[in-house]
Amino acid sequence: MGAITVAVHAAPKKDDAKEKELAEFRKGWNDANYLKKRDAISLLPTGYELGVPSTIEVMKSEEWLFRAIAIQEKILNETDAGTLDALAAFALETPKSIPDKKIAAGVQENVLFALLQNKNWATSENWARVLQMARDGSKKAQPMKVRIRAVREAGRWRDNQPQAKANVAALIEILRELDALKKPTKDDLLLKWHVGDALESLTGEEHGDEIKAWDIWWGNNKDRDLTPRRATKLAKETVEDVDIEGHSFVRKKPRQVENFEVLFLSDFGRSSQYWEPYAFELNKMFSCTFVDLPDASKVKGLKRPQDRNGNEISNQYFYPLPQLVDAFDARREAAGQRKVGLVAHAVNAWVAMEYARRKPDSLAFIVIISTWAGSGDGKSFRKAIEQMRGNKNNIIRYFGEAHLNSPPGSREGTGSMDEQQNLFARIGGEKYMAADPYSVDMLLYGMDQGYHARQGQGQIALAPSDFDFKFDSRLGALKVPALIIWGAQDWMFVKEDQKVISQAFAKPTVSIYENAARTPWAEDPLRFFDEIRALIDASGIAKEDNKKKK
Repeated sequence: MGAITVAVHAAPKKDDAKEKELAEFRKGWNDANYLKKRDAISLLPTGYELGVPSTIEVMKSEEWLFRAIAIQEKILNETDAGTLDALAAFALETPKSIPDKKIAAGVQENVLFALLQNKNWATSENWARVLQMARDGSKKAQPMKVRIRAVREAGRWRDNQPQAKANVAALIEILRELDALKKPTKDDLLLKWHVGDALESLTGEEHGDEIKAWDIWWGNNKDRDLTPRRATKLAKETVEDVDIEGHSFVRKKPRQVENFEVLFLSDFGRSSQYWEPYAFELNKMFSCTFVDLPDASKVKGLKRPQDRNGNEISNQYFYPLPQLVDAFDARREAAGQRKVGLVAHAVNAWVAMEYARRKPDSLAFIVIISTWAGSGDGKSFRKAIEQMRGNKNNIIRYFGEAHLNSPPGSREGTGSMDEQQNLFARIGGEKYMAADPYSVDMLLYGMDQGYHARQGQGQIALAPSDFDFKFDSRLGALKVPALIIWGAQDWMFVKEDQKVISQAFAKPTVSIYENAARTPWAEDPLRFFDEIRALIDASGIAKEDNKKKK
């Protein structure tokens, strides 16, 4: 394998006008005020190679929003070859000028991601350099997170057949070397999974990390156009006055469990996009259906919030959990399935928990991720807010404060916050998703509104204000197999919920991901996949006929 080539240019010359811009940038960037820091990023000059170190200073920030502004306003639009190559020096090799290895790897991954979105830099030659870097597993290998980022970006469909084919060929060679390892590490196995997924993403084929299968397929298809993997949008269904929409993924090969659907309920305000690419591995185990936030505004007797004068707010309603459970269960009946599975995140995990409480015989299993045992005064969701409000870190503190909706001029909540405090809250709204502050996934959650797409509704759905889940002596311990997951680095993790929620189930599995925050499936995917497979086995659903008898 040849060494990575680096372009050589004449020494850059100082430009007085751009140096003045840099001076203004440094003045604002070095200020303690976050508003001034944010506004300073726009002052970074473009087309100026000597300004790259200042851009890197921004990329060293733990705040995703600052990095996102630098990427969107500067790096994505850069056209100067010298500037792009200076940035590439930080992307293709871990920057030695940054002594902290964690920060250096974070900068490297973020800059690499940014350059691969810049059409001026992401040429076929540079894609080859990037994938050559990802392939190198020697002692000089780049950090694993950087190699994985290269592979994930290579697997992203960009409507460019020639480049996609070149990426397929390079990814197969990376897979070949990983497959030949006699003692692969956990990181090697994670990279191998991502390579297989990237290949499936570009081709729509289903060979995973099986190198022999890819060799045969590629040998027969390299001259044909690729057909990338696509989701299948579900037709809108109205069940029990609840409108249900979403999407699923077809599969050609048999699944681990056939004729068995698992519904995925994303957190409030988030689309299913943050489950990708990991959803595709789960779709090999069972049929995955990702449900958008259902519209329950036509349900009768909805509970609505009140304004300061005690009047109902007619365009808002609290999510009616019992009616949602009835709608999902009626959908299961109509589909002719004895049981379904549920994987639910955060507030929407309350739907799964209510389902388990009301209709346990209809569930094969549930997976509850990063949730709380109750809402309302004194309950754990409010405790999660209070533990953030009491934090000395302004990002965490004001993200917690923003959870309390209040009118302007209030002593607490959104109505008490100034512009800088609102900026802290905005940063916190994505930063709390991942334990790694340099996570590119977290940055994408903030940059790409597709991660926040919601079903268009005439009325606004609010999280229930009176949810309470615990052991009920009348029901006894619920016999639904349950996997209950939290990330230990989650700012909203209330530790006592482990006991409260798990005690409600007969045989729960509680799993704490020490190095994860709100998205454990993305932060430690191989462990997550293994735990889901174990849950399938424990549920016995694979050994049963799931067709409902007429």
